[in-house]
Amino acid sequence: MGGAAVARPAATLVVVRDAADGPELLLLQRADKGDQNSGAWVFPGGLVDAGDRRCRPLCAGLDDAAASARLGVAAGGLDFHIAAIRECFEEAGLLFAIDDRNEVVSLEGDTGARLDALRGPLQRGEREFADLCREWGLRLAADRLFYIGHWVTPLGLPKRFDTRFFLALLPAGQASRHDAVETLDQAWLRPALALAPGNARTMLRVTRNVIELVAAFATADALLAWARSPREVTMVMQRRGMSSAGLRSLMPHEPAFAEIGKLDPEGAGTAWCELRPGVPVQLSPHVQRVTGGDGRNSYLVGDAQAGWTEIDPGTCCLLVEDRMLFTGGLAPAQARQQFPHGAVDWIAPDRGFLIEATPEGAT
Repeated sequence: MGGAAVARPAATLVVVRDAADGPELLLLQRADKGDQNSGAWVFPGGLVDAGDRRCRPLCAGLDDAAASARLGVAAGGLDFHIAAIRECFEEAGLLFAIDDRNEVVSLEGDTGARLDALRGPLQRGEREFADLCREWGLRLAADRLFYIGHWVTPLGLPKRFDTRFFLALLPAGQASRHDAVETLDQAWLRPALALAPGNARTMLRVTRNVIELVAAFATADALLAWARSPREVTMVMQRRGMSSAGLRSLMPHEPAFAEIGKLDPEGAGTAWCELRPGVPVQLSPHVQRVTGGDGRNSYLVGDAQAGWTEIDPGTCCLLVEDRMLFTGGLAPAQARQQFPHGAVDWIAPDRGFLIEATPEGAT
């Protein structure tokens, strides 16, 4: 089945540094692994590893209960912080850790060279991150990572990830170095440059979305103040829909998002996110929609055996068995007021895609 792939837990760390003209973000170019991330410019990150749990006692300023509450999970929230720190060290050479003097570890000189040499063994699974921290007397600076985003890969893809995004300030005395294995290159970019049309770097939708968040802040201090502030982080899961240009991912605010979830719940990519004049769309076993050249919808009710009957376009009515409301030219919210709350699941408007009804009504 298209939606059978389980979204695996992952963590990403958005590292920011202060510059004269505003915050800069660290982006890494992914090596080619034959997946949707190949060649893309992304933030450091990867899967939560089974060994990350062993690092919980080695974290500074944050325990699993507090981390889990912040992430909205029953347990294991601290593992996402640990995975973000570990992956950032492996891929970018930055280590968010505290030394025995209670200071952020410096990666300059001999200490940095010796720790840098351990990145490869960690990536290959030859060393455990917890063992490395104990040997060097390090505590992971989990409290310096601030939770800013939660994205889940769309259904229907062979590889899916349930990714938590954190933001942190570049530690003093450290400089990024991509690993030349998982990542091919690196760049520190101002958000405006990263988002500029002239930037030829390939970026995933989620990467651009995070950069757009950062772009709203003129200084790193303002960005960190926002990242630290208490607020709800909403999970975002895109849906895939067919378009004239092929399959594309849709954000929850896009008009076809709800309809695609109804027509293609497994994420096979069979539902269209564009209205195609003259092409019937099967909205339910009993309802078809045909969009005219003027953009107005006609609705047919029935089935192949009994035949199809067009609903009078001027009639606001409810098909009880499908819990589908036809607006008859009224605005969706106005049509919804004609029927009791709880009686309507879907609203079929005069123009556009199906609208999922809510207890408060549709707008």
